[in-house]
Amino acid sequence: MKYLAPIIAVIVTTLLVIVVGIFSIMPTTKAEVKATPLQPLVVATVALASNQVATDMSQYQASMAQREAAYQARLAELEQTLQSRQATYQMQQQDLAAQVALAQGQLQSLTTQQQTLLEQVKQLEDARQSRLVTYQSQLDEAKNQYTTRYAAWQQQLNEAQTQLNAAQAGLSQ
Repeated sequence: MKYLAPIIAVIVTTLLVIVVGIFSIMPTTKAEVKATPLQPLVVATVALASNQVATDMSQYQASMAQREAAYQARLAELEQTLQSRQATYQMQQQDLAAQVALAQGQLQSLTTQQQTLLEQVKQLEDARQSRLVTYQSQLDEAKNQYTTRYAAWQQQLNEAQTQLNAAQAGLSQ
């Protein structure tokens, strides 16, 4: 999957080079077609002089040699373009591979950090739970002490009130 983009780019570039190569060797004007005919030489009459045939043949061979040279030059140019693009794609592929490796390293680091943080959260949750139990037991103990002391003070207050009432009753008589 990570090599899909460079592979597609190489294929598209290759097809582009082939299409450009094909269209570059096709004649573009009628004058060019007349200047470099592709029709085979036909000897129409016996009356042609042998030097005229030789001249036509040498012109045809020269024309074919020029065309072959143009094809070879264009082919070399296309080959150079292809190699240049392949080198570019190779560099891009290496850059992407380096970025993927870096991202995988970062992912591994983040995974380790996540694991550490999850362990810390667990420890904090355990400490919170332990403290909650401790605080709850202390609260229960404080409530019991309050209830006990309140009851004792209430009893003392009631006794004092009873004594006060008795003393007031004794004084009023």
